[in-house]
Amino acid sequence: MSSMTDNYHSTLNCLVLPRITSNMPVTDINISTWEFPSDVVLADKDFHKSAPNDVLLGAEIFFEILMHRRHECRGLPVLQNTKLGYILSGKIHQCYVKRYKNQCQSFFCAD
Repeated sequence: MSSMTDNYHSTLNCLVLPRITSNMPVTDINISTWEFPSDVVLADKDFHKSAPNDVLLGAEIFFEILMHRRHECRGLPVLQNTKLGYILSGKIHQCYVKRYKNQCQSFFCAD
Protein backbone atom coordinates (compact mmCIF):
# COMPACT_ATOMS: atom_id res chain seq x y z
CA MET A 1 0.00 0.00 0.00
CA SER A 2 1.42 3.41 -0.97
CA SER A 3 0.46 6.99 -0.29
CA MET A 4 -0.49 9.27 -3.16
CA THR A 5 0.59 12.30 -1.09
CA ASP A 6 4.08 11.38 0.21
CA ASN A 7 6.64 8.55 0.26
CA TYR A 8 4.84 6.33 2.80
CA HIS A 9 4.43 2.68 1.82
CA SER A 10 3.69 -0.53 3.66
CA THR A 11 3.60 -4.16 2.62
CA LEU A 12 0.39 -5.89 3.62
CA ASN A 13 -0.70 -9.50 3.76
CA CYS A 14 -4.27 -9.52 2.49
CA LEU A 15 -7.16 -11.91 2.41
CA VAL A 16 -8.87 -11.52 -0.97
CA LEU A 17 -12.66 -11.69 -0.75
CA PRO A 18 -15.34 -11.10 -3.38
CA ARG A 19 -16.94 -8.50 -1.09
CA ILE A 20 -15.87 -6.94 2.23
CA THR A 21 -19.03 -5.03 3.20
CA SER A 22 -21.89 -3.27 1.50
CA ASN A 23 -21.06 -0.12 -0.45
CA MET A 24 -19.56 2.74 1.55
CA PRO A 25 -21.15 5.12 1.97
CA VAL A 26 -24.49 3.34 1.64
CA THR A 27 -25.77 6.14 -0.59
CA ASP A 28 -24.18 9.15 -2.28
CA ILE A 29 -23.56 12.19 -0.10
CA ASN A 30 -24.15 15.73 -1.36
CA ILE A 31 -20.95 17.62 -0.51
CA SER A 32 -21.53 20.59 -2.84
CA THR A 33 -21.64 23.02 0.10
CA TRP A 34 -18.75 21.49 2.07
CA GLU A 35 -15.56 23.53 2.24
CA PHE A 36 -12.29 21.85 3.14
CA PRO A 37 -9.27 23.73 4.52
CA SER A 38 -6.76 24.53 1.76
CA ASP A 39 -4.09 22.24 3.24
CA VAL A 40 -6.36 19.17 3.14
CA VAL A 41 -5.52 16.48 0.56
CA LEU A 42 -8.09 13.71 0.76
CA ALA A 43 -7.03 10.06 0.76
CA ASP A 44 -10.10 9.34 -1.37
CA LYS A 45 -11.39 12.22 -3.49
CA ASP A 46 -14.56 10.22 -4.29
CA PHE A 47 -15.39 9.38 -0.65
CA HIS A 48 -18.90 10.79 -1.09
CA LYS A 49 -19.87 8.38 -3.90
CA SER A 50 -21.39 5.04 -2.96
CA ALA A 51 -18.98 2.31 -4.09
CA PRO A 52 -17.56 -1.06 -3.03
CA ASN A 53 -14.64 -1.05 -0.57
CA ASP A 54 -11.27 -1.93 -2.03
CA VAL A 55 -9.54 -2.67 1.27
CA LEU A 56 -10.39 -2.90 4.95
CA LEU A 57 -7.40 -1.97 7.09
CA GLY A 58 -6.77 -3.68 10.41
CA ALA A 59 -5.92 -1.86 13.62
CA GLU A 60 -2.19 -2.58 13.28
CA ILE A 61 -2.05 -0.53 10.06
CA PHE A 62 -4.76 1.98 10.97
CA PHE A 63 -2.86 3.27 14.00
CA GLU A 64 0.41 3.25 12.04
CA ILE A 65 -1.01 5.63 9.41
CA LEU A 66 -2.70 8.10 11.80
CA MET A 67 -1.09 11.52 12.10
CA HIS A 68 -1.70 14.29 14.63
CA ARG A 69 -3.56 16.90 12.61
CA ARG A 70 -7.35 16.87 12.51
CA HIS A 71 -10.06 19.36 11.63
CA GLU A 72 -13.43 19.40 13.36
CA CYS A 73 -16.07 21.34 11.45
CA ARG A 74 -19.42 21.84 13.14
CA GLY A 75 -22.10 19.65 11.60
CA LEU A 76 -19.68 17.72 9.39
CA PRO A 77 -17.54 14.60 9.85
CA VAL A 78 -14.09 14.98 11.39
CA LEU A 79 -11.16 15.31 8.97
CA GLN A 80 -8.29 13.17 10.29
CA ASN A 81 -4.85 13.37 8.73
CA THR A 82 -3.17 10.07 7.86
CA LYS A 83 -0.06 9.07 5.93
CA LEU A 84 -2.42 8.37 3.01
CA GLY A 85 -4.10 11.79 3.11
CA TYR A 86 -7.10 13.03 5.08
CA ILE A 87 -9.97 10.68 5.88
CA LEU A 88 -13.44 11.62 7.10
CA SER A 89 -15.32 9.94 9.91
CA GLY A 90 -18.46 10.72 11.82
CA LYS A 91 -22.14 11.45 11.65
CA ILE A 92 -23.60 13.03 8.53
CA HIS A 93 -26.68 15.24 8.81
CA GLN A 94 -29.72 14.00 6.91
CA CYS A 95 -29.75 17.02 4.59
CA TYR A 96 -26.60 15.66 2.88
CA VAL A 97 -27.85 12.08 2.43
CA LYS A 98 -30.19 11.11 -0.38
CA ARG A 99 -32.07 8.10 1.05
CA TYR A 100 -31.26 7.73 4.73
CA LYS A 101 -31.78 9.97 7.73
CA ASN A 102 -28.35 9.56 9.34
CA GLN A 103 -25.20 7.58 8.76
CA CYS A 104 -22.10 7.04 10.81
CA GLN A 105 -19.29 5.83 8.60
CA SER A 106 -15.54 5.82 8.23
CA PHE A 107 -14.09 6.62 4.84
CA PHE A 108 -10.76 5.32 3.57
CA CYS A 109 -8.97 5.51 0.28
CA ALA A 110 -10.71 3.50 -2.41
CA ASP A 111 -8.01 3.43 -5.09
